[in-house]
Amino acid sequence: MAQEQYREDIVQLMKKCIECGLCTETCTSHRHGGCNPMEVMLGNLSSAKGCIGCGKCTSVCSETDPWKVMMYVTCVEYNFRIPQTFMRTGYHLPIRDDDSVPEIPFSENGLEIMPGCFVRALLPFIEYSASVSLNSLGIENKRLEAGCCTFPIPYRIMEDEERNRIKMDYVKNDTCRKIITLCPGCSNEMSSAGADAVHIVDIYHQNIQKLKEMNSVNLKVAIQPGCHLLHKTAEIKEVVSSIPGIELVDLQIGCCGKMVEGISESIMKERQESMKGLDAVIVGCPSCFSRYDSYPDGIPVLHISELVSLASGDCRSLGFHKNVLTV
Repeated sequence: MAQEQYREDIVQLMKKCIECGLCTETCTSHRHGGCNPMEVMLGNLSSAKGCIGCGKCTSVCSETDPWKVMMYVTCVEYNFRIPQTFMRTGYHLPIRDDDSVPEIPFSENGLEIMPGCFVRALLPFIEYSASVSLNSLGIENKRLEAGCCTFPIPYRIMEDEERNRIKMDYVKNDTCRKIITLCPGCSNEMSSAGADAVHIVDIYHQNIQKLKEMNSVNLKVAIQPGCHLLHKTAEIKEVVSSIPGIELVDLQIGCCGKMVEGISESIMKERQESMKGLDAVIVGCPSCFSRYDSYPDGIPVLHISELVSLASGDCRSLGFHKNVLTV
């Protein structure tokens, strides 16, 4: 598709580029032989190939929003379509009912957990650990029956207003209180649409003193929050460090690489080599969890909800991991 056929808001964002090159300098994909965000902003649309959607480009740009442009261009250039699963069910992925996962201890009332499509479809044990961890802090919780937050690339073909309408439809009954997400994409998308949504790490951070009184977990760990949870790095460090017995090693934080052929492998290899000698890596993103857990003979990974659940005395979610953590 030619640039002149792009959405007007995207074209205007591209025109605001001042060609400083900061987006290219900070781009994780470019450093590993992938995309060049500045070239995309200047009209070389094929340069979007290899974008991993980390958003670092926008984090250093004071003039425009290259990440929004990259997501849209990637969607259009690769002719992505909104999945039929979403059209049928409202979820990005088919939801899996796994009888082997322990029954989630939800209450009839309380804060509402929005697990996200990735967790509901592939990692239901993370929703279990999230509920267990909140209960251990004396926080009642239940599931928010909501579909996709429209974060994935295929939904970028939609106008922002349409995406926001979909998101706010999940909470329009006015009975919804604060939404707790397990995925930074979900929390960012829901809050940007006007919902009262926070990542679960915020709830843990508000209960630091209770975390300090939990069981000792003797693990040497590092954190990799996930690209869209980097703004919560300080809070995540405080949460992890507050749990008795944890030795937190300060390593360089970076992207997991997503699932971009030719780029992801190089990035994940870099992450794994930097973490040699650790017992586990703590993440706040389900997609990151899947990448680390599927890496052959890789460092074991814990979603931060699993770490808190483990400190509460419940380790049942660990039995569903591929790279098994010994506790």
